[in-house]
Amino acid sequence: MPTAAQLPGSCLTMTRSVEHRPKRPNQLLSILAGQLANAPEASLAMLRSVLTNPEAANAASTGIARYQKQIARAIPSHDAQLRAAIISAITFGVTLSRHLIKSPELADADPDEVIALLRPAVLCLVDGSDSGSQPRVAEG
Repeated sequence: MPTAAQLPGSCLTMTRSVEHRPKRPNQLLSILAGQLANAPEASLAMLRSVLTNPEAANAASTGIARYQKQIARAIPSHDAQLRAAIISAITFGVTLSRHLIKSPELADADPDEVIALLRPAVLCLVDGSDSGSQPRVAEG
């Protein structure tokens, strides 16, 4: 069974890169941009096993929890843990959709364009501020 440190998955790669507390949200975005530009081949194999192997899933869960705690320390909000979990989910979702699922829109997109679109959401989450407004629901 691999340990969390042995899992080279996208969040764990980010975990190693942010061992110290992230000082800027742009640091997280920069790491994600690198992951989008270069397919983490070894990570993708491990991520496939996480979906079918309970031991690999448990090891990944440990790494994800550590990653989320590191991000949460940089978020000045009472709900920092939730915000960190959302950032983690975004990171996983985008990385998996681009490299494993190969969603045409993400697989073909320029990493800089993806980051530009994600930047406002990540900045809002890391900032820790509440907009005070209700979420808008798209009509149609």
